[in-house]
Amino acid sequence: YSCLAVVKRSSDGSPPGREHLSKAGNSALKDLSRTAFERAMATMSPNGIKEFYAGSLTRTGDKTKARLNTQRKILALMLAIWRDKTEYRDELVTRAFTGA
Repeated sequence: YSCLAVVKRSSDGSPPGREHLSKAGNSALKDLSRTAFERAMATMSPNGIKEFYAGSLTRTGDKTKARLNTQRKILALMLAIWRDKTEYRDELVTRAFTGA
């Protein structure tokens, strides 16, 4: 729904242009997840979002893809928190990450 994806354009078979974030999707959700990501990364103390980003960066080897993965995780957690009427805890990130 938010379309957090990197786009490579090449409709005529020419080499793809510069990669960029898709303009499709809900821009408010993109902005919300980006802001939440930046604030979580800016804190001095460790947190689940930082841990998830570090793991994603290790897996992908790409900062942009790791950030987008983390933003998707943030949106999924926000939906689960809203649906279950609970509060954020770092364990929610790691539990969702490990599949437990």
